[in-house]
Amino acid sequence: MSQKASDRERLFNLGVDKYFTKPFSQSDLLDCIQNNLVCEDKLAGNKKKLYNMASVPITFNVPSMYKILLVEDNLVNQEVAISMLAKKGHTVVIANNGEEAVALYRKDAYDFILMDVQMPVMNGYEATENIREIEKNNGQHTPIIGLAANAMKGDREKCIEAGMDDYLSKPVGMNELFTVLETVQKAVADKSAEGKPLVNLTTLLENLEGDTDSLESILEKYEARAMQQMKEIEMYVDNGDVTHIVMPAHTLKGQCMHVEMHTVVALAGQVEALAKENKFQELKALMPSLQSELTLGLQALVVARMELLKEKVA
Repeated sequence: MSQKASDRERLFNLGVDKYFTKPFSQSDLLDCIQNNLVCEDKLAGNKKKLYNMASVPITFNVPSMYKILLVEDNLVNQEVAISMLAKKGHTVVIANNGEEAVALYRKDAYDFILMDVQMPVMNGYEATENIREIEKNNGQHTPIIGLAANAMKGDREKCIEAGMDDYLSKPVGMNELFTVLETVQKAVADKSAEGKPLVNLTTLLENLEGDTDSLESILEKYEARAMQQMKEIEMYVDNGDVTHIVMPAHTLKGQCMHVEMHTVVALAGQVEALAKENKFQELKALMPSLQSELTLGLQALVVARMELLKEKVA
């Protein structure tokens, strides 16, 4: 942008961290992006990189409002829970039994699931096991908190064994509920940040026998190709053309395997499978997650490329 005396103040007031006056060099831009991908650890008082070439940790953003699936067959319990959650601004979707819960989970994403353990049709333990099986394919992990009346010794262990993240006995108080939500969310965030990189170039570089020039050449084309596949998928979804979704989803899955975007691989694979089975609504429900995860992965890949360039120059 051309510079005016008031530009700097106006942009900073709007929350812009950095701006350039034209013309600017590519190296200036790369340095700026790299510097702004460093977060300050306020508690430890030091700085750490969010990204590096070999291992890019997932950052966990805490939403101010949750979308919660409440699985509960008792109408009074439903009303009490909705009242507590709505007072904090959260959105609640009701499932009257475990079978409904599994069906709703297939169609949409939730920040939390509150799961009654004793219900008709399908109980909470079975529903949780079904949801965890689905997650093996979509790469997600939705926190599930078990709810049990007449709590008995061993109930919590049974909930954890079924795949739940925590457990509460009924009746549930508001403070107790939100304390558990916060605790579980932090535990899930910490686990996600530990060992699931968004991208990893180590294996690809090894397959290229350490040829960084070839790696750089591949990465130069990677983003455009991945975005092209994503645009094709979106176009066919918008047109309701299920049969033509299979090929771009399969191609995107294959591309992302090379840079180990594991979550995108899982989601693209699920989209491909659902397209083959002509399950359009379930496929469509996965699109926001696929779009979001691919965006995060490609951002991480940009940073990994910058690290690669810096290593070559050094």
